Amino acid sequence: HQPLIPSTSGWVSFPIIIWPIRKMKNILGVVLCLLFQIGWYGIQRLDVLSVSYMDGVVLSFIYKEIFNLLNVLPYVWMGALICKSRFMEKSMRWLDMHMPKQRRNVLLIGMEVLLFLLTNILHKAAVFGVVSVISFWIFNMLWKSERIKKFFLFLGRHSTNIWLTHMFFYMYLFKDLVAAVRYPVLMLAFMIILCIVVSYVAFAITGYIERAKEGMRI
Repeated sequence: HQPLIPSTSGWVSFPIIIWPIRKMKNILGVVLCLLFQIGWYGIQRLDVLSVSYMDGVVLSFIYKEIFNLLNVLPYVWMGALICKSRFMEKSMRWLDMHMPKQRRNVLLIGMEVLLFLLTNILHKAAVFGVVSVISFWIFNMLWKSERIKKFFLFLGRHSTNIWLTHMFFYMYLFKDLVAAVRYPVLMLAFMIILCIVVSYVAFAITGYIERAKEGMRI
């Protein structure tokens, strides 16, 4: 069996984050994610929680980071459930058996277009979670060449580190560096390159720590 979440996922593999769904049945886990998403959406709409009253930069930063963590928590849980249940592998096997590749791509792209229209008709925040999960499934089910697969596997390996570090480049520490390229598309590409460089550094540090730990055990 594969681990519930790969060890390179950083803080996501921390037991407290995935504890609520670790031993839960898959269908109950999905229900929990939906209920959490609906409840959190209601809290945000009612503006029950606010960071404006917080005094001090440090406390405000900590509060906002906890707020952001709660905002993405159902997606982390859903990803863990998908990994645990092997849902992607099972879906791919079923499609390979019952649907030709070209026909599959046309159908899946059509589904994504309908999702896009649905998202723009309804309140985006209300359907964002469901649309995100379905879009994730559609993208993974599309037939792709080996070259494209390798490219996205490369991005996937660094995706958590990109997610964790990108805001430091465009909002906090190095925003002037990213803005130096001026054009939005180039800014995005430059920021991703910077994040991947930082990701390699992070992997080198964690690899060194893991090797040191193994040496201590010996």
